[in-house]
Amino acid sequence: MGLISTLVQALVGNYFGIFALMFLEGTSLPIPSEVVMPLGGALSRDGSLTIWLVIVVGTMGSLLGSLVDYYVALYAGEAVVKRYGTYFHITENRLNSVQKWFSNYGTLAVFSMRFVPGFRALISFPAGFGRMKIVKFIGATFLGHLIWDTILAYLGYTYSSSWNTLISVVDQYLNYIAAVLAVVIIAYLIFLFIKTRTR
Repeated sequence: MGLISTLVQALVGNYFGIFALMFLEGTSLPIPSEVVMPLGGALSRDGSLTIWLVIVVGTMGSLLGSLVDYYVALYAGEAVVKRYGTYFHITENRLNSVQKWFSNYGTLAVFSMRFVPGFRALISFPAGFGRMKIVKFIGATFLGHLIWDTILAYLGYTYSSSWNTLISVVDQYLNYIAAVLAVVIIAYLIFLFIKTRTR
């Protein structure tokens, strides 16, 4: 088993890994659900996992992550989130964009933005800023995540052979990439050593 295959098995090849990654994705960290859920679906095809459990676990992880962002926004406030959000790749421009959507469409925005990569997690913040009722937030968020995660998981399930081929190709060339990087690093260290000696 190659390095990429090992990483996939360690991170996505079990329910805890899927839950943890989708939780982090739900908290606006740059974890792509577009990779995690299809891989979970692909692993369901070969019997390693069960497709409906992949969907449930992934959706619950996303929902809980979204709740974290909602409560951070609710209690910390807009100024704090915008000030420190840059440390977590949450830019003010992107926040302002989802705030406009929330101001105009409310619950519908919370639901529909779950289908927009790059913005799907951020909609939790304006919901928290606006003190949206928690029942409405959970309902719209859960439904949006459930539909999105189901689509992605079944795409992975349907096209599992393509995912396995991609992983094997990356595994195959990873050895060459690692070898090239090793040569470059060694050459650079030798260069630094020679440069230091000649001073």
